[in-house]
Amino acid sequence: MTVADADPSGPDFPTPPRLSNTGFLPHLSLTMTIDPQTLRNAVSSMAEAFRCKINRTTGNAETVEPPPRTAWGSFPDVVLLADELVVKRHPEYPGAKAGDARAAAIFVDDLIDDTGTAAVQMLLAEVSENGKPVLVSVHTYEHEGVNAIPAALATLLSERLTTDLGVTVVQTNVVFHTGADGYGRLARQARFSGQVESNREHVMVDDFVGQGGTLANLRGWIEKQGGKVVGAVALTGKPYSARLQPSQEQLGELRQRHGKDLERWWRERFGHSFDCLTQSEARYLARSPDVDTIRDRLAAAQFEGNRGSHTPNPHKEKRHVEELNTFDSDRHTP
Repeated sequence: MTVADADPSGPDFPTPPRLSNTGFLPHLSLTMTIDPQTLRNAVSSMAEAFRCKINRTTGNAETVEPPPRTAWGSFPDVVLLADELVVKRHPEYPGAKAGDARAAAIFVDDLIDDTGTAAVQMLLAEVSENGKPVLVSVHTYEHEGVNAIPAALATLLSERLTTDLGVTVVQTNVVFHTGADGYGRLARQARFSGQVESNREHVMVDDFVGQGGTLANLRGWIEKQGGKVVGAVALTGKPYSARLQPSQEQLGELRQRHGKDLERWWRERFGHSFDCLTQSEARYLARSPDVDTIRDRLAAAQFEGNRGSHTPNPHKEKRHVEELNTFDSDRHTP
């Protein structure tokens, strides 16, 4: 589903709050930041997750258990809220991406209009039994800092739709997918940690959906802890990336092209069968020339990540913890 499918004036949805003349919702202001306690909890949890990983680090990334995934079933398409070019040209985008909570709050409020709010409301009505699932954002550390956009987007939607906001699940490794190719994204997968409300419905919130692997792994973690993921929302992404559930035709093409050996290796390497891939991941692998190329490129991407961007080195992760703590302290500074 896209924003265009939503009718903000439809009879089945409450009338979304109107924008003021300044382009901001009446209850928001230019000085608004993300709820301090929400951001504090998220950043503190992320820092603690890094600390725990430092204590457990063996120096051998291959010994770490693969992040869990579950088969998709009939999972709905990701709701995309804004055009990618519009998002990246917004003046507040660089600051929001680098962790400026104020910039992120202004950024998402400026981009998410009544139609976007109604699109998310429609999703909740379609996939949730009570229409009030927990919104869980993807907290990630990138080259520039802690990406504040997902948390700002989830906070804004939670306020507008009066639904719960989850802040206890965080990403525990650094993958730097921004600008990476498909092999890099597949090799350096996001891992998550944190408490999940079991038997509660959850909707995932991210700023961008590419291959969809981060959302797939977040879903896997939530469902492993007893939660249920019923949908996903992203600020932007390629329209073809909105479909996470792989089609039978795409899976058939992948298996026919590369045979059973690759899927067997994939299960040993990543802990799941092809049924748990996203549509974009399956398509990317199916278009790869052969099995040897896939294995070689994944190994090269993992090696490159171990050298730098993936930072499994405890000393580098310690530096990230210190930067996260600095970010947390900045949020307390008036």
